[in-house]
Amino acid sequence: MVCVSERTVCSFEDCPIIRTCLSESQLPSHLREELQQLREALEAPPPTEAPPREGCPALRLQDTCVNQCQRDADCPVDHLCCSNGCGQVCRHDTRVYRAPKRGSCPRILSGSEESCDTGCHSDHDCPGLQKCCQSSCGMTCTTPCFHWLSTSSHWQLSQRCQSRRTARRRAVNKRLKAAERRRHQSSRRDLTSSSMSLRDILDLLDSV
Repeated sequence: MVCVSERTVCSFEDCPIIRTCLSESQLPSHLREELQQLREALEAPPPTEAPPREGCPALRLQDTCVNQCQRDADCPVDHLCCSNGCGQVCRHDTRVYRAPKRGSCPRILSGSEESCDTGCHSDHDCPGLQKCCQSSCGMTCTTPCFHWLSTSSHWQLSQRCQSRRTARRRAVNKRLKAAERRRHQSSRRDLTSSSMSLRDILDLLDSV
């Protein structure tokens, strides 16, 4: 039964509105089809998100809407063509273990401008020696830091990769050297004052 409100035909400006009920068989065919579609939409179960494909990493909350591939053959070895929720991208097959690349990610400097695009999920999504590192607002492929000994001839870093432990050790050594200088200067002053006192005593003895 379908009920509609219709205004009655009368000789007054404000005609009363009456409620008229019709059975579905009395409705026009196009209205019956629309009513059936509306009923099916209301009765349909809510859509569920399909689980990620086996071997593909879990979807992230935010990713770029690009299509890098259409099938696994378009991707490098040990990579699969996976959905990132907005497109198809090549991702490392999580079923194949690969050790992380050497080096560590550089510290994030405040105020640095970084791309907010999620460019990688693991080290092996990055070319060459680059690692997948956290930027100021996403994951991106970055040149890693190699903390070698300062005596090494290869102590050249393209980024500010100073180790916090090394910085603390340098600060402690600097404070120790400053304290040693103050102690040395104090001992020299004490020695000078002691010599003057002894000289005064000798002069006093000579005068006597």
